[in-house]
Amino acid sequence: MDDVPGVAKSRSVTTSRIDDRRSCTASGPGLDVHQRCLISVGIVAAQGRYEELATQVRGAVTSGCTQEEIQEAILQAAVFGGRDAARKSLHVADTALKGLARWRPRR
Repeated sequence: MDDVPGVAKSRSVTTSRIDDRRSCTASGPGLDVHQRCLISVGIVAAQGRYEELATQVRGAVTSGCTQEEIQEAILQAAVFGGRDAARKSLHVADTALKGLARWRPRR
């Protein structure tokens, strides 16, 4: 990474930043938590990693992402993962969101 133009030599990707692959709260100055969560949702959707996607969706909601943003991230990833992965990912996300709604405390 040190030889990539525009990337500071002191700032390289380290295992400490990517150890917790379930976390969309990795630190860094370039993106906020909200953006990181949506990127994570898109990546795991494109990869067809559906169990991980459910975890990422729950984390994204906890971080303030809306259902519409999550759906858009999945649809953007469909370009790379294909239509079938997008359909399954939208279903997984919907199921995860419904699961969250059931467990939310009543006010």
